[in-house]
Amino acid sequence: MDKEGQEHALDGGTTADNTTTDGGGEIPVDDEQAGNATGTPEAAAQVSAGGEWTKGATYSVGDVVTYFGASYQCRQGHRVDAADWTPPNTPSLWLPVAGSVAPPPWAQGKTYAVDERCSYDGQNYTCRQGHTAHAANWTPPNTLDLWLPDQ
Repeated sequence: MDKEGQEHALDGGTTADNTTTDGGGEIPVDDEQAGNATGTPEAAAQVSAGGEWTKGATYSVGDVVTYFGASYQCRQGHRVDAADWTPPNTPSLWLPVAGSVAPPPWAQGKTYAVDERCSYDGQNYTCRQGHTAHAANWTPPNTLDLWLPDQ
């Protein structure tokens, strides 16, 4: 215990007073850095609703956004500084929400934008390169240079 009566760990880890140590000294950690907004495990499980994903927005852990009809939950708090930091392109920042709206089926003649999603024969795909699906054989499985299969 220190002179103020607080316990501190000296071998690394998080102490009861929410201080993290690296084995050589103490590093104060706030509740958000510790992994939840209020310091309780229950708070970490709460999901806040959000709107469409937006470049320039700041997101917190647990925020949910939609992007081309699919929902994603924020894994790490961050500010979107680049247009290509979309949820499908940044899996370290965004987790697809199970049961979110399925993408529409692929359609010949439709123009697709980068990151737009579609489904074909039960598989979901994300558009890698903007294009118009001019021919019937331009299906996602036949044009993997244009489409990325979802995992």
